[in-house]
Amino acid sequence: MKISPIAAPADCERCPALACVRLDWQTSEGPRFALLCLTHAQRQTRTLRETGQDIDTPEAVPLPGRDEATTSQPPPPMGPPRVSRSTWRAVDGDTIEETKPCGCKRRIRLLGVDAPERGTDAGAEAAEATRELLDEASGDITEARDNEHPDRDRYGRDLRWVNAAGHIISIDLVTDGLAPVDRRFPLGQYAQALEAAEAAAKSAHRGIWRQA
Repeated sequence: MKISPIAAPADCERCPALACVRLDWQTSEGPRFALLCLTHAQRQTRTLRETGQDIDTPEAVPLPGRDEATTSQPPPPMGPPRVSRSTWRAVDGDTIEETKPCGCKRRIRLLGVDAPERGTDAGAEAAEATRELLDEASGDITEARDNEHPDRDRYGRDLRWVNAAGHIISIDLVTDGLAPVDRRFPLGQYAQALEAAEAAAKSAHRGIWRQA
């Protein structure tokens, strides 16, 4: 088997430059290859899906210079919304977690909302609504940065507007009264929609505004 370091593929944009390798080997049916992600502290046996089949790969070995590459990688440049090939789950009402095809995980903080905290009834309701939107999207999820916001918050979460099958999750949460508008940062292109959604939710006494 031949192991060659390669640049991270597009669906692994958060991996450092030398965090992926290509495995080439021969079978009775001809040459085969697979891509393996070697994110920091994940040097264990991995199962890859290649040409519709699962194959077990040996324990990944560290590559020269890859640890240095993990420390100073700049964030990727601004760009258009990115269509996801990942799986998603709701951590809470305004935080979601992406698991990429390579196995890497990252968390996204939804812009424009400040959902109730976990451990409360309102927080559980908001988290369930976000989970349902993600599940119903069936992978049809895009995300976009906002030039008026920092790229990440102090917890290392990416700050994004997330569209789940045509629904801006933040606007849906505010519309249903499950989260108030987060005005700590500019609301950008969704300002009018968010303000109108919150006003309507308050007027209808939906969700967190039931007692208002």
